Amino acid sequence: MWRKSGLARAVAAVVWALAAVPGLAATVVMTPGNVSQALAALRPGDTLRMEGDFATRLVFRNRDFGGVQVDASRATLRDGMQLSNVHNISFADARIGSLEAGTINRFAVLVDRSTHVSFARATVLGNSDGVGTGMRIINSRYVTVRDSLFDGNVDGITLLTSPDSLLVRNRFINGQSDGMKIVDSQRIIASGNSCSGFVPLPLAHPDCIQFWSVVGKPLQSDIYV
Repeated sequence: MWRKSGLARAVAAVVWALAAVPGLAATVVMTPGNVSQALAALRPGDTLRMEGDFATRLVFRNRDFGGVQVDASRATLRDGMQLSNVHNISFADARIGSLEAGTINRFAVLVDRSTHVSFARATVLGNSDGVGTGMRIINSRYVTVRDSLFDGNVDGITLLTSPDSLLVRNRFINGQSDGMKIVDSQRIIASGNSCSGFVPLPLAHPDCIQFWSVVGKPLQSDIYV
């Protein structure tokens, strides 16, 4: 039994390595009508190209994608996306949410229990209805959000218990509470971000970046701003 298990692992490792070779990588196209099929077709090192208007929430869960690159420049994710227990995937040029209608989910983007996840040049939209947060990252590690725009959200990004993460060169406009909340996280770089045009909700006192530690847990430390 041990031999078979070991052989299976070795074969899987070889398949993984071959799939990650640039010459063998493929481009898989995902549309609103073939989400499950496109996810099933993806292999480590592939590019996922999203096309079309996704009216329902896009969910990725329980998978190590092995370095998949997602080109979302041709897509709109009106009801946002969720990543749960997801690893090694990068998103570029995603347009998420809507200025005309609020998402039915509290978080336009939710990243939960995930590692090595990256968002670059995202546009995350809320409709200033006092409800939605642009992106919530919780119980995760090695998450990058860079060069992105958050427009019309209550909070732009909330980073909770997610150490070793990078939040750089993001813009937060027309917000209603805070640009970023960084909570119970160590070894964070939050550099080159900006906030403008905030109209606070009643009792809110907007901060561009707000930090706090949690009682009974280590103080936040090693944070570069």
